[in-house]
Amino acid sequence: MARIWVTPLHGRIPYDEPALRRLFEVHRVTPQLQKLFTHWYLPLCAWHERAGIAPARLSSLLKFLHRVDLARPDIPENQVLAELRGSVEAGDRCWVMDARVLAHALSLRATAHGSTTEPPKGDTDDE
Repeated sequence: MARIWVTPLHGRIPYDEPALRRLFEVHRVTPQLQKLFTHWYLPLCAWHERAGIAPARLSSLLKFLHRVDLARPDIPENQVLAELRGSVEAGDRCWVMDARVLAHALSLRATAHGSTTEPPKGDTDDE
């Protein structure tokens, strides 16, 4: 049975844990990207779509986020961040699915909170 999470701010988000685990295995995403997807991006998508997210869309949303994360700049551009702030202030939700703007949002998030998808220092076997 699929678990659905509903909040007043967001729409429906399908959190079927076995299905998400299989999805993450198939796409070979890191635990950090898994967390970013489930805790940050899915709620944004639910806010963007309002009617909720169909479980069939999870794969395409994960692939989109993964591609955007790979393309994110090291340092976000001020012009794009100003555009993002303007969209948020105006209540425009389109930036959630705009790869260019989302890449800069991820870059800002990484700058403010550490890397979004890389393991913290000391959590790898290379050291």
